[in-house]
Amino acid sequence: MKISNLIKVILGSIMLFQALPVKARPLFFDDGSLTDEAIDLCKVLKIDDKITDARSFNDFFQKNFLRPKMFERWYDYDLGSILPIDAFPNIVTACRNLGMLDNVLPSKTSYDCVILFGSNTVTMGKICDFVKNELGNVLKNNHETKIFFLTGDRPLDARVDSKQIVKYLTKRGIPATETEAAKLIWKKNMGKRLKCTFVSVSFNEVNKNNGELKRPNTRDTVKKLLANYSISACDILAISINPFIPYQDNVLRNVLIEQGFFTDGGTLETVGYTSNEKLPSMVLDQRHVINILLDTIARCAFEEIKHINK
Repeated sequence: MKISNLIKVILGSIMLFQALPVKARPLFFDDGSLTDEAIDLCKVLKIDDKITDARSFNDFFQKNFLRPKMFERWYDYDLGSILPIDAFPNIVTACRNLGMLDNVLPSKTSYDCVILFGSNTVTMGKICDFVKNELGNVLKNNHETKIFFLTGDRPLDARVDSKQIVKYLTKRGIPATETEAAKLIWKKNMGKRLKCTFVSVSFNEVNKNNGELKRPNTRDTVKKLLANYSISACDILAISINPFIPYQDNVLRNVLIEQGFFTDGGTLETVGYTSNEKLPSMVLDQRHVINILLDTIARCAFEEIKHINK
């Protein structure tokens, strides 16, 4: 079932998605106070008596809403009884007000660098669709635009990845990973019209976590990109998919800040469609949708708090 349609079905006649794109909105101001959108979310969750500023917001969300380590987003887990039983419609509305549930389109017609984020096979297909449908003028106006596809060598999972792609890769002796799937999806959707450089991080490249190998994440792929390619003083357009656009924008932005990218005059904009994927063998109920949304907000808070003035 499509995720966006699923939410619409759950909420019945309540319209969740606007026709006009909505940019992601921050949770915190630079002084550590909460934005109106963050305050509204806390009220919906009935935790506004516990949250006074960015740090208490981040601490609470890390403790209560972050998914367990080594769990993928599509894994099922229980947040327990912390959530108000009737909170689902209002949580979704609050996330919509944060810019997590709408299409976000480019604001300019020319960029020097385009970065695509890897994900499950359906999402990566959607990201390629975005390139085809929304970036025609962007790529036409600047023939020198560099395109990078960032992936981790995650083994494909039949719960969220195309069985056809797994079968195609394995029959040809190619590892059935996110990286190999990204190459296949790009070739299938874009052909040879556009040159794309794939930047992949393997499990062996990332540090061990509590004795277990940590899964390559967005930060790992961005750091490898910047370590191997010269990207400075340019306009970057990153392409993700909602509800993950604000999180991946924050991660990419923080790594770029660490590299001094913005002091040299660089700019970053993160865009993408809202998620409306049909994920194989995956049925999301209200609780699972809430888990995904609140986990994503917890990750946004962790990244955003790095912007706060010390």
